Amino acid sequence: MSKDKRQFKKILGVLTSALFCFVLTLSQCSVFGAFEAHIVNVTAQIDNDIPLLDPSGGQYCIDDILLGKFDIPDISGAYLCFTVGPGGETPVCGDSDNCAYGYKYDDETETFGIAKLMNRVKALTCHDTKQSRIMSWNFEFSEIYCNYECGNGMQEGSEECDDGNTADGDGCSANCTIEELLCDPEAELISNGGFEEPIVGTPQLWNIFISSIIPGWNIEWMSLEPSNYGGYDRPIDANIELHRGVNGWLSYEAQQYAELDSDWYGPGHSQSGEPASIKIYQEINTISGQNYEINFAFSPRPSTGADNNTLQLSIDEVVKDTISGIGSSNTVWSNNTYQFTASNSKTKIQFADLGTSDSLGTFLDAVSVRCVPPLPPAPVCGDGEVNQQSEQCDDGNTANGDGCSANCTIEEVQVNCPQGTTKEFVQTLTVDCKTGAKISSNPLIGSNPYILEARGTCNWRVEDSPNGYLADSEYWLRHDQYGEDWTKMNPGSIAFWDGSSPINIDWGAYTDTHIYPINYTPSTDGPATFYFYDDIYSDNSGSLEVKIYECKAPEVVCPQGTEPNLIETVNVDSSNFTGATSASVLTSGIQYLIKASGYWQNSLNVADTEYTSIDNWSTHMDGYDISPYLLGEGEFDLQIDGTFVNWGAYNPAHQYSYLYPGAGNPVNLAVFDGDSNTGTKNLGWYGDNNGIIAVQIYECGAPQ
Repeated sequence: MSKDKRQFKKILGVLTSALFCFVLTLSQCSVFGAFEAHIVNVTAQIDNDIPLLDPSGGQYCIDDILLGKFDIPDISGAYLCFTVGPGGETPVCGDSDNCAYGYKYDDETETFGIAKLMNRVKALTCHDTKQSRIMSWNFEFSEIYCNYECGNGMQEGSEECDDGNTADGDGCSANCTIEELLCDPEAELISNGGFEEPIVGTPQLWNIFISSIIPGWNIEWMSLEPSNYGGYDRPIDANIELHRGVNGWLSYEAQQYAELDSDWYGPGHSQSGEPASIKIYQEINTISGQNYEINFAFSPRPSTGADNNTLQLSIDEVVKDTISGIGSSNTVWSNNTYQFTASNSKTKIQFADLGTSDSLGTFLDAVSVRCVPPLPPAPVCGDGEVNQQSEQCDDGNTANGDGCSANCTIEEVQVNCPQGTTKEFVQTLTVDCKTGAKISSNPLIGSNPYILEARGTCNWRVEDSPNGYLADSEYWLRHDQYGEDWTKMNPGSIAFWDGSSPINIDWGAYTDTHIYPINYTPSTDGPATFYFYDDIYSDNSGSLEVKIYECKAPEVVCPQGTEPNLIETVNVDSSNFTGATSASVLTSGIQYLIKASGYWQNSLNVADTEYTSIDNWSTHMDGYDISPYLLGEGEFDLQIDGTFVNWGAYNPAHQYSYLYPGAGNPVNLAVFDGDSNTGTKNLGWYGDNNGIIAVQIYECGAPQ
């Protein structure tokens, strides 16, 4: 070989070392990278410093390179071969056969190779300038790709995890990002728990396999001693022994099972009785704090004793149980179930043979681990589901007054009468959904408080048809799959009819009871008219109800234990400002029931004991506050001994009662006509008054 050629090979050795350094110092392409990326920063050091190279390509001349020592790291099967030659041909990766001691120079193709790092580096090119003695080189980096693959079991580069697969739902997603695990009781967490892979294909119907061959399981010798038995060395890699019908022995399920007192060299070897006990394990993804259940089948080897068949289960290196058994003529499988609570995101499940280590004993099959979901909470009132016999409803809370009581019984939504009045039923009206007929109540008292209570449901449009609805007084629900919830209508189903057009009633928030009470005070005396609001009635069916309650002031009566005895009747002339005085003396300390009835009128209005009207009782008011006469609530009231008293709520029969304590004097009763704001009568206003108020005086005495 010529001196130039030898010199060239030395230079190639140094360049190989430098280029390998380039590869090893890639900031984004580590030896075990995990994502595809272009090289960004490249640095190298040989005997002199090399500046940063442009990753997009560029040239740099290295002169007078000194020889350096280059050692190849032990990377099994990992080689990079790249093209060297004038013209910058497309780089081609080679294989291990083209490389010797880290590089190989070929006189004809001018190529050499170095370690390639798991086939992940695509190409790296150098161009020979063909200068004298080949002492100068131009280097150009083509794009370097780290073709990292998610699912190879190595966490690399930007991967958050890599569990050796590309399945979602196991804690490490299909793109190797950490995902939240959910407890799925149907998901099997053990891989190859039935030992059905690989398939045993030997004539002896059994074979041995190392960890890299059998899916899911890691295999280790229980002991590395003795290292030699019967003149044969113990294999470095532990074997698991799988059976597929040996001697007609049955598996627990499917076709195969494992023997944990294994074998050193397999069915084709004459050795027997060697100490081959193993332990096997898997690290599974778990949720810390979550409960899991492990199941497996154990059988003693037929025709062997208990000392040959002892199986130990460990979870995270903590022994869970140890079981053993005596072999029979065939396998005798027992199913074993245990529960554990995971303490980490990974849990190690391990089985070990603790029997006599002589290549015989301890069969294992059907290993399974599944998550055990938490037990659903015991049904209680307020959980949103009617799930107890005692429950009539459950609206998700334990509050009263919302249609479903604190003990989950149906209740009516409470709407109260004003303070000082009591709820008294008046009548029930049936509102026909099919005809839209108007239905009127009995006359109601204007300005008097009432409670209206709408009830029930009816079919709006064709019953159970795809376009049909179920309706109550305010809400509707579709009959078809689009009927997700009750929806508020506007106006509601039940509306007022004022004689020419509908008036919407807001019946309030939805309730499962479909009972909607509201407070109502009519503005005038007269009936209230209701009807079912729709434009087409022919396809409706059913009816709704409206119950009417009056809020009435409690009847004034004599005190308990006494009864009224009429002692005198007094007629009070509305035109006489002095009124009328009783002939009877009302004894001090005695209660008297004074009942007043009737009404009188003047040129502007009518008045009874407490109320006035300017439209002959179509409407009424307490007092007279109409401009310009803003005379206050006491105007035209019947006074007792010159004092305004509260005669109670308006009564269309114009009958009122008042309980009055005797003071040892006769009682004076008079109509007040003047300015009640100041309590001053206007004597000139009495002249046009006409009519009387009849007053009966009762003494509340002992029952007769």
